Parts: sequence; structure tokens; C-alpha cells
Amino acid sequence: MERPVARRDFLKAAPAAASLLAAGMHLPESVVPPESTYPQIGAQPYTPVADYPIRAKRFSEVTISDAFWKPKITTNAEVTIPFEAKRTGAPGGGLNGNVLEAAIHSLETHPDASLDAQVRARVAAIARGESGRRQQGNDGFEVAVAWYEATGERTLLDPAIATAATLYEDFKVR
Repeated sequence: MERPVARRDFLKAAPAAASLLAAGMHLPESVVPPESTYPQIGAQPYTPVADYPIRAKRFSEVTISDAFWKPKITTNAEVTIPFEAKRTGAPGGGLNGNVLEAAIHSLETHPDASLDAQVRARVAAIARGESGRRQQGNDGFEVAVAWYEATGERTLLDPAIATAATLYEDFKVR
């Protein structure tokens, strides 16, 4: 019996099906997974599956040219993020958590000297410990990765890795 599958249902189920298939596969010994480029966090290494056909692409390598998303992304870069960055009342102004992460990502595709100066000042303040890193929650890790990916600077990444390793050691099952 042939039954059509809705595209959305297929896209929801495909990753799970691929995971199940991959879990049941045994790679020949001659197939060696590529060296991981991920930073080590704790003692548990990350090993990507060598034959997975889909590879991630950095968002900055993708050009959005449609009439729906492009204007929204431009408005976000030119209006929303700078407005949020200038907010007052919170430590570091509005450049905290998701707003800081969004600003870092936005600067990769929409350069803005004023916003760049604000972001660099905020990153320097975080690196000096003026923000209370423990209070940042997961946003601190995401900002650290965004900053590293955008600039190659490990200013926030190394302390985030150290914090993650400490958390891992605190919570791992012994």
C-alpha cells in the first residue's frame, strides 16, 4: 500500500531514521573518521560519522537573496540589534546573552563600525570578569563560540571550555 508522506513529516522523521541506520552500521576498519576540529571538553571525545552526506556550512557563507528573508535580516542588522545594544539598565547595556550573540553574528555579514566597537568593548569586559560569567548561563557558552567563530580569538572560548570541563566533572556519573 503506497501512502504519500507530507514533506514536513518526512523532514521531521528523516534525522531519526538516519541516526538509527547509522547506529546499526559498522564501518570497515579502513575507513578512518577525519580528525576532529572540535575543542576537547572533558574526557569524552566527539567523533563525527565519516560517511554522513550533509555537511554544515557557516551562515556567513550563505547568501540570502529572496524578497521575504533578506529585508528582515537587513532590518535586524541595521535597526533591531543596534537599538537593543543601546538599551540601558542592564550590566553591559543591552549587549548581553542573545543580543551580544546576534550582534557578533550580524557583524560578519553586515559590518558596522559603531556596533563593532560596542561588541569589542563588551567582550573585553566579559573577559576581564566584569559580567559575572557564572550568571550568564548557556548564553555565555554561545557567545564564546560565536566570538571565536567570527574572529578566531579565544578570549571567551578558553574560559568557557574551562567552565564546561568543570561542569562536566561536577555532574558526570562516576
